[in-house]
Amino acid sequence: MVPFIIKCGANSNLELVIKADADSQEPKGGEIVRVVPRPTVLQNMRLEEMKQVISEQPEALSLFALARTAAGTRAQYSRLYRTLAVKVPARRDLVSELEKGGMLEDVNS
Repeated sequence: MVPFIIKCGANSNLELVIKADADSQEPKGGEIVRVVPRPTVLQNMRLEEMKQVISEQPEALSLFALARTAAGTRAQYSRLYRTLAVKVPARRDLVSELEKGGMLEDVNS
C-alpha cells in the first residue's frame, strides 16, 4: 500500500506540516509528521540535492514531487506545495506571496 497524506496544517511557526500514512516507511506503521519546506528551498539546488531534500518527506509527497529534471522537479514540487498550502488557512497568505514573487510558477518540463 502506498502511503497517502492524511492531513495538512500549520505548526506554531506557521510552517506547512503534513501527516501521512507510514505503513511502508515505518516498521510499526502509524503516521509520519513532517514540515514541508517552502519551494524557495529548491531554487538553487541541483537535481541530486533536491532528491535528498524531498526524500526526507513522506513517500506520499516525494512520489508526486520528483521529476526527471531539476526544473521539472521544482515545478512539480511548487504545484504540490500550492495544492497543500491553499487548504491551510494559515498558509494561504504565503501562497499569494510566493506567487507574486514568481516562486510558484508552473514550469513544464
